[in-house]
Amino acid sequence: MASEATVACNVAFVAFAGERRRNTSSSKKQSQELSASVESVAKSILCLSQYPSSHIHIYIEVLQQDGSEKAACINAAVMALIDASIAMRDSVIAMTAGVIDNKVILDLTTQENRSQCPNLLMVVNAHKTEAIVLFEMDCRVSEEALENMVKEVCAGAKKMYAEAVDPVLRSHVTQLWQVKQ
Repeated sequence: MASEATVACNVAFVAFAGERRRNTSSSKKQSQELSASVESVAKSILCLSQYPSSHIHIYIEVLQQDGSEKAACINAAVMALIDASIAMRDSVIAMTAGVIDNKVILDLTTQENRSQCPNLLMVVNAHKTEAIVLFEMDCRVSEEALENMVKEVCAGAKKMYAEAVDPVLRSHVTQLWQVKQ
């Protein structure tokens, strides 16, 4: 008997998600990479020991690819796990950042990604944004640019949590509480 739950994730892209239809081998590789990232984040935040001999399977279907797909998939998975009332240590916020014309841009679009700007993906704890859960960067940048990008992602994650996530979570908890009474 397993002492804790196992987690698996499948990410799929619909054929019309991007600007043009994709070839299946590159789409499959991208799906596997996204699935592994979402699974890794989920495993790091979920209280798996509370669900012995269980299996948590996360299915994500991407309907539109217009940038920051990995961050969107991670955020969607976290919100779905919260909605399913799966116990977790903390919620997380995923966000991308890039530098264009010496300005830090958050939540990069496909066009901005194509501009070959330095970019990163960060997943941070919602209540303690300096606690980084996942950090991905595939280019070299100056120390100053990196510090600015990290600072902006942390500020953006705090704002996103306060304005978009926290009100939804509070409403969800209120609804759950009313159902139990």
